[in-house]
Amino acid sequence: MKTTVKGLIIKRTPFKENDMLLTVLTAEKGKMTLLARGIRKSRRDLSGYQTLAYAEFEIFEGRGMAVVDDAEVCEPFEGLRKDIESLSLVQYFADAAAYVSTDRGNPEMLRLLLNSAALLSDAKADKLVVKTVFELRFAREGGGAPSGGWCAVCGEKPAVWSVSQGLLCDKCACGDGFSLSEQELAAIDHILSSSGMRTYRLPIETKDLGHLSGLTEKYLEYHLEHRFDSLDYYKQFESFGK
Repeated sequence: MKTTVKGLIIKRTPFKENDMLLTVLTAEKGKMTLLARGIRKSRRDLSGYQTLAYAEFEIFEGRGMAVVDDAEVCEPFEGLRKDIESLSLVQYFADAAAYVSTDRGNPEMLRLLLNSAALLSDAKADKLVVKTVFELRFAREGGGAPSGGWCAVCGEKPAVWSVSQGLLCDKCACGDGFSLSEQELAAIDHILSSSGMRTYRLPIETKDLGHLSGLTEKYLEYHLEHRFDSLDYYKQFESFGK
């Protein structure tokens, strides 16, 4: 059966002599593996087959693997290919999405990934802001985000963030977790309650942003029980800028 699907290419794997396996995140069918035949030696336009391109695929689906008949790029995110730091950060986002995605559609996860990629490609937002928003919203889409604005145990105003329990007040934390400033608490609430591109307009200063970004990173790593190589690669560039 021939059908059409749009998705973001999050990984390419060489297959046999001339073929390529594309791991694609779609809104309707979740994570898909598509077979692109002959493209490793093809001279045609391959912009719709490059990693981190959002493309529309014409595919044949049968008993085996879905086969790509044609791919037309919808958004190449060209700006990412001119900035290795932004590219590595979006690859981390893509790896995280691929790690939790199944064959069930998750439009919100794809939208989060595309919005984050677009802002970095166009250099319209601070990298740490995009990273912090992505990690916290990613946790929310997976059902593991911390409570926003109240202690996860007693419901009082939170003061610390425990990577294992979420936001806690001083009494319930019993010495566990990392202290949060008022700006960090406001930023967490903003990220969890906002929608669209407004989510990335954080009410936070640079010092607090760096601390909060470290916490969202720790929180995600703890709950996924996985550390991504692409994150470590991105962190190299982050440390160079300090």
